Amino acid sequence: MANKTKKDIILTARDLFNIHGYNSISMRDIANELGISVGNLTYYFKKKEDLIEEVVEYKHKNYKKVDCPKSLEDLNNLFLNSLNTQNENAYYFKHYNQLSQISQKIYNIQINSIKELQAFLKESFKNLQESNLIKECPIPNQIENIIECILTILIYKPVNTKELNEHDSTKNIMDCLWSIIFMYLTDEGKSIYLNSISN
Repeated sequence: MANKTKKDIILTARDLFNIHGYNSISMRDIANELGISVGNLTYYFKKKEDLIEEVVEYKHKNYKKVDCPKSLEDLNNLFLNSLNTQNENAYYFKHYNQLSQISQKIYNIQINSIKELQAFLKESFKNLQESNLIKECPIPNQIENIIECILTILIYKPVNTKELNEHDSTKNIMDCLWSIIFMYLTDEGKSIYLNSISN
């Protein structure tokens, strides 16, 4: 029962943080949403900083990992998966820098996640080059620079932009990601993108 209550608290807090932002939600707000006392809530989490650590760790542990892309369609699915994760955890990306300052544990999760994604994308681009879908770049470290651009977009893209609905926002970000990559595609890669992905 205790584990279920703890998970209910984590998911409820995440939902409230997503809707209202981390700074606007108090422990009392979370307790009220759950229909429990603040004392009952603080039995599990002494303060909001303890709770946000658990919310972030839950997100990290439940991230839907995908296989390393070996095709442009796989790479496209990786991007979509990442953007869906952002939409489900809007609080995390909206307060990305703030959360790293609140908690060393969250900062460590962020650093490890970036390193993992960098290595994952590097391996992905290597696979795509071996499949003759991405050109060999004559400029040193160009692939690493492309990856840095992709990471920046995936971490700092606009979250819950009120002027755009979720579909439009996702499409705009996907177009932006592919505009970075398109010039490095081989003729075969460009054909696959234009016929199978961009439509």
